[in-house]
Amino acid sequence: MTAFMSGSVTKFMTLSMNVQQSTKTVLVVALCAVLLPVVGCRPTAGDKTDAATMTARELNVALNRRATSTLATHTADDAAFGVAQAFVTLNDEGTGQLFIRVDDEAPRALADADATPVLDPETPPQVVVDESGIIHVAYAASADVARRWETMAVRYTQSRDGGKTWSSPVSAGASSFDGYRNDHELHVTRTGLILVGWLDSTVGDQDSGAIHFVVSGSRDGGETWSPTAVVDENPSCECCRVALTSTSDGKVFAAWRKIFPNSERDMAIASSGDDGLTWSAPERVYQDGWVVGHCPDAGPSLLADAADALHVAWWTGKEGAAGVKYARTPAGGGAFGAPVVLKTGAVSRASHVQLAIAQSDTPGKSQVAVVWDDGMLEAPRVAIARSSNAGESFGEIEYLSDATASAHYPTAAVASDGALVVSWHRYGQGEAMQRAHDERAGPWTAPSPSSEGPAITVQRVPFGASE
Repeated sequence: MTAFMSGSVTKFMTLSMNVQQSTKTVLVVALCAVLLPVVGCRPTAGDKTDAATMTARELNVALNRRATSTLATHTADDAAFGVAQAFVTLNDEGTGQLFIRVDDEAPRALADADATPVLDPETPPQVVVDESGIIHVAYAASADVARRWETMAVRYTQSRDGGKTWSSPVSAGASSFDGYRNDHELHVTRTGLILVGWLDSTVGDQDSGAIHFVVSGSRDGGETWSPTAVVDENPSCECCRVALTSTSDGKVFAAWRKIFPNSERDMAIASSGDDGLTWSAPERVYQDGWVVGHCPDAGPSLLADAADALHVAWWTGKEGAAGVKYARTPAGGGAFGAPVVLKTGAVSRASHVQLAIAQSDTPGKSQVAVVWDDGMLEAPRVAIARSSNAGESFGEIEYLSDATASAHYPTAAVASDGALVVSWHRYGQGEAMQRAHDERAGPWTAPSPSSEGPAITVQRVPFGASE
């Protein structure tokens, strides 16, 4: 039997079975970081949300409440960079609270009068910093914490003054909190189009329990949003995060784990030439042929490089070939080539894969990094594979985290000096993670408390690698 994280199906099971929030036992902290241009930020007119600061002690207390975390990254074209973080943790009442941190400033708590942020390790708040320095944040939230998976919306807010004040949160694409809306992605095109994609239970026959990939966009800074567009009329995998990117001509691409015939759950790609209003028919990135009846909670990562080649990386649980793969299109687009097998084996826990690209205007010269939490190890570690020839070949796999702690949900971004910034969530020695489940491994083991508690690790590493 193919392995995956046992907690990964909980959010979809609670949606389908109408189980209350208290049934999800693993608490989650979601953390996102972006490389942020710290100059050129400006105030904006309209409603603003003042952000209350959080002391370092308060943050440490919050993060030590049995949590996992992840990051989302964005690189802006500016000489001066900082780090912006958005994360959700538990407040004193035990409900989710969204925080924003810019550089070394104290985290600021963002208020949402209409909803409570949802904690989910696969889909933390998403952060993008555009070329003008505006910080965009999208996060999943619920209007009723007792039925959080059934009363959700994807919320959007932005800051034009470096994170000091924020616009009042609004729902992207849908104003009601009447279903499951999660596993989202935020992307801002070079022309300023704000796009949010997510998985939605309110499309079509809601009694069927089917989940669909939808997208909504805004061209006025998030004030108004386009009608929700369905990327694929057929159901998607229920709880794997989706991915969005765009090329220099404004064309938008979406990647997700689609349910193909015979219940094969492989990666799909579709495109839109009209700001996400309509979409091409989905195509399979590669036929892993993974037949499984549940969601592994592990979506793809998708980026476009300066030559308009698409890069995608993902995890598959295919029996006998479970692990991480990467594929790319030629410069200028086209079909994906045969995948590069970065690491596969007989069985694997779900790995959460992220891409980073150091852009080059010369085709074939962009540097590509793939990072993931290696589910084939007894205790997951953050693995990295690097390419200096735009993904044609990769160097040997290296590990950024040590073997004394479990490391999960990494992400990566490229700094202005060309270094790779990688972040992940670490559990101390003694934190037993759920292990691979097959006839030889036995039943799932529950996480045990760690004397050291969780921690967020951020590391700068050289980008270059020799193939």
